[in-house]
Amino acid sequence: TLVVISHDSRFAAALGVGLDVAAYRVRPFGDLMTAVESVAAGVVDVVVLDGGGAEGELAGSVARMRQGFPGARLVVVADNRDDRWQEDALRAGASQVFGHGLNPAVLAAWLANQPDPAVPVSAPADPVSAPINAAPLEVLGELSNILSQSLEPAGLAREFMMHVRRLIGVNRASLFLPATGDETALECAFAAGRRPESFAGYRLSLLSGIGRLLVEQGRILQSTSPSAADDEVARTFADLGAEVAIPVMDQERFLGVAFLDRRVSGQGFAERELALLFSVFEVFGVALRNSREHVAIGKSERLSSGVFDSLKSGCVVVGPGQEILHANPAVREMFGLPRVFTIRDLPQAIGSKAFTAGGGESSGGRFLHKSPAPDARTFEVLLRRIPHPHGESG
Repeated sequence: TLVVISHDSRFAAALGVGLDVAAYRVRPFGDLMTAVESVAAGVVDVVVLDGGGAEGELAGSVARMRQGFPGARLVVVADNRDDRWQEDALRAGASQVFGHGLNPAVLAAWLANQPDPAVPVSAPADPVSAPINAAPLEVLGELSNILSQSLEPAGLAREFMMHVRRLIGVNRASLFLPATGDETALECAFAAGRRPESFAGYRLSLLSGIGRLLVEQGRILQSTSPSAADDEVARTFADLGAEVAIPVMDQERFLGVAFLDRRVSGQGFAERELALLFSVFEVFGVALRNSREHVAIGKSERLSSGVFDSLKSGCVVVGPGQEILHANPAVREMFGLPRVFTIRDLPQAIGSKAFTAGGGESSGGRFLHKSPAPDARTFEVLLRRIPHPHGESG
């Protein structure tokens, strides 16, 4: 596969004229990000970047191309071919730099003189011992950057799966997470390498087949495992175009299943790679749980804030560190409080009792408070201590 990245659709068409259609399949894209997300890194032999005469940022584009397609030959076509710029492009990872107006026949001749990428010199003899395309710590480091950047569950899952797919060089990959309104089934949250409609309405049961096995065993299941001899398990692997099923857990609970096919080269995974993938998906499971809890807490806080603000009675929520977490308009009006205030700004009798209750010395209670003259009013005050799941209270 030859990927062409250019804003000009005619550029890819012109290059394709001089190439052997039996040897290269030309895939045009308008930008690098779309190309990385749409094509598995392992199937790409050559990437051609139309530099359009750019100078400053082109070396950076070359570096991103090398990161997105680590095993491909990178060709840059640009107007600027002075020695210094060409050196920078080659240092950034370009395999060759050509000037604009490149004759497709010249590109074809250059490609013909390159070693066949399909037969790497260092290819391992054992088809199941091919390493992941990065060191384990590098893999975990790259993925941890993704997991720390997104708090939206759907976006987090998609970004993570796209990155895993690129790192290990597979085409078909899918992720199944709990189905809406059904605790006994999983539904597809991500799929690549297959048409989206292939998974429309597809449910993976947790009561039988692969789902039940992974819940019970809590370990990776391969299509070649003795457990996979079951007809339903074998059919699920075939339906999803996968050979490996990895449980997604958050160290405590089962969250879902990730399905991966063999690499595009036909190679499988070594045991140490499967162990690394299990750990990587466990880290993802924890991040996914935290992401969902963050969203749920945000919704709960917005809901409770809306309820509190609509009350005509005054309401103040004090945190475990005596910080004011929420105060509705009614309480600010009653005691003449600013929009932002501390517990010391409350009437002394109320503030001291709230401080005592928050510190665990009292469970709260009900009492009367009379404001000073000239606008003397009597308030009924209710203090209630709210225990926190992690031991702190407010």
